[in-house]
Amino acid sequence: MSPEILVQGENKFQASLQHLMLSDIWSLGMTLFTMINPSLKCPYLLEIRSTTENIVPQADVQNFVGNLLRKKKLPLSDDKYKSNRATVWSSLEEAYIGCTNFDPTKRFSLRDIEEVLCGRYDVSKNCDIIKLKVTQSTAIEKNDHHVASKCSRGNQIQSPAPVNVTNDGTNACAFLSVKIADRVINNFDGNASDTTTLAEMIEEVIWFLPEEINAKRNLATFYDVLETYALLSKEKLLNSKYDFFEELPFGDCIYSFEARKQLHEKLCVLGQNDFSAIFSSVPYILVIGCAAGRAFVIDTHTGSLVVGRNNAPLTWKSLCIWLWDRLLCAGVKEGTGQSLSILKPRESDSKSDSHESASEAVEHEKMNEMNERIEEDLEEISNHPCVERNQNSPVTVLSDIEDERLV
Repeated sequence: MSPEILVQGENKFQASLQHLMLSDIWSLGMTLFTMINPSLKCPYLLEIRSTTENIVPQADVQNFVGNLLRKKKLPLSDDKYKSNRATVWSSLEEAYIGCTNFDPTKRFSLRDIEEVLCGRYDVSKNCDIIKLKVTQSTAIEKNDHHVASKCSRGNQIQSPAPVNVTNDGTNACAFLSVKIADRVINNFDGNASDTTTLAEMIEEVIWFLPEEINAKRNLATFYDVLETYALLSKEKLLNSKYDFFEELPFGDCIYSFEARKQLHEKLCVLGQNDFSAIFSSVPYILVIGCAAGRAFVIDTHTGSLVVGRNNAPLTWKSLCIWLWDRLLCAGVKEGTGQSLSILKPRESDSKSDSHESASEAVEHEKMNEMNERIEEDLEEISNHPCVERNQNSPVTVLSDIEDERLV
């Protein structure tokens, strides 16, 4: 029963057919509530269980719920299903919220409900998804392949000498994210909408940066953003000096409705202008930003670049749902906090145009070198007679990398 009926009383409520239809939309919303809270038989059950009042007859229940509706309080959800509502049930939750607006005129129409349930926020509809050629683990996977090839050569088990993988990206997500954000801010300006160029820049950072910082860090240690920035600055590996501004200073735990709403609303505000930020939910760190009016997320763990078609709230919602699903798949637990730190260059430390041009030339040369090395490795792998083409084997990961980007 909708609040306008329950609060006013069934005998006093007089409305047109249109008002009754809007009341039915509320009822549909309450049905959706029970679908995303399967442990609760009815809405407001948690409130009834937790009250100290003695609620026995049906009239007491109606009065109790009526008081909550007068205060414009929606029913409490079961925390057990927070991660489901953030990911696989996100469309159901969005429809539920749209149906249960206390202002009947602002509730979803049936067409709105249909659009949401049919994928209004589907990331594939609102974003370009680009699979990068390299990830943080590519260097290790490449080394594993060579070791396996040597061991199987001539059907004899050999003991290859240990190899020091200089560009091992293990636990380097913070370093890679800060460096990528630095490159986006300094080298792209309005050209970051060129997804091919952006992808190549990210691949270059993933491949080459570990070689420059691994000797200065402990590969078994997780570094936070400020520790990472301090080390990169000390080694003069950044184009500019930055101040970091936390946009979620009292952020709720990831997957909760409040945390998700807070992140989405903050990104919608920030996304009105170009920005680059580091998102953290331990132990996961990635880059979120907006460039040339297009929202983007960069994940160095899986080698994913997700670029929105624009910077509209709907696009940010799609990116957020992709992010929450990615965090859940990566094993980020419920109760983990979240952080969003924006990088703002210090004006007094801005680089001259000539220095930027020289830096870009060096980076371009590195990119060409990386592409040549990757192509040589791929050719060697594909032509080796001892390599079994097993998609699930870690030694054949590089053979599955496609040069052609998936957009």
